[in-house]
Amino acid sequence: ERIRLPFLYRVHEHPSDEKIERFVKFLNILGQRVTAERLKNVKDFQKVIDSFHNTPEMNLVEEVALRTMMKAQYSTKNIGHYGLGFQYYTHFTSPIRRYADLWVHRLLKEYEKMVGKERISFLKKHLNKVADQVNAQEINAQQAERESIKLKQIEYIEQFIGEDFEGVIVGVTEFGLFVSINDLLIEGLVHIRDLDDDYYVFDEAGMSLIGRHKKQRYRLGDPVKIKVLSANKESRNIDFILVQEKKKTEKKNKRKKKRGSNKKKTNQKS
Repeated sequence: ERIRLPFLYRVHEHPSDEKIERFVKFLNILGQRVTAERLKNVKDFQKVIDSFHNTPEMNLVEEVALRTMMKAQYSTKNIGHYGLGFQYYTHFTSPIRRYADLWVHRLLKEYEKMVGKERISFLKKHLNKVADQVNAQEINAQQAERESIKLKQIEYIEQFIGEDFEGVIVGVTEFGLFVSINDLLIEGLVHIRDLDDDYYVFDEAGMSLIGRHKKQRYRLGDPVKIKVLSANKESRNIDFILVQEKKKTEKKNKRKKKRGSNKKKTNQKS
């Protein structure tokens, strides 16, 4: 009788239909006519990414594609690894790298010999706990990594407050635009309150902000020029302002001053 020995796998689920549809919508906005049926496997994803090679949108497409994927994790239930296209996959790297890898080495060494039913029963329960613990610690490590990167980005961008950069819109929400600086890949927010040339409405389906009166549209993937407004270590926030918006505001102020000086001249003549 064959006995299924408990083991730790590195698994990766297929992206959900909702995430696939969202990615397809994003690609369509960028002018890439793709359907959900054309994204059956990870090779299809790679073909789409490759089609943006050497374009301004390349980094954005790679980022959105990565977010579309589910998160890989450790499990005692093998469901395959979608991202690598493997039916069976586990880590067999140096055991000093991950606690899960250490367990893989232990199990392979132990399974070279006969293993009793009691030991198998124990491992089935214990390995589930190991998988849960390793997955939780991996999330903590990723969060700490993101925090440290963000802090270093803020420390770096502080020296460029008031300077202009070319960027691309990487996120659109009801409260503003997230822009990534092309050369630095540092992300900041253009708050909707600083888009003061019109009243902007969030179009979720079109992933854009649209001016109610002038119909100016700021869309995901659009290239923009920004000025670094502020960088705050405590709140971990970086704020930008669109350069063209600032120019419009300056022109408005100049027109107001001009009208004011004309009124004074008229009053003096009368």
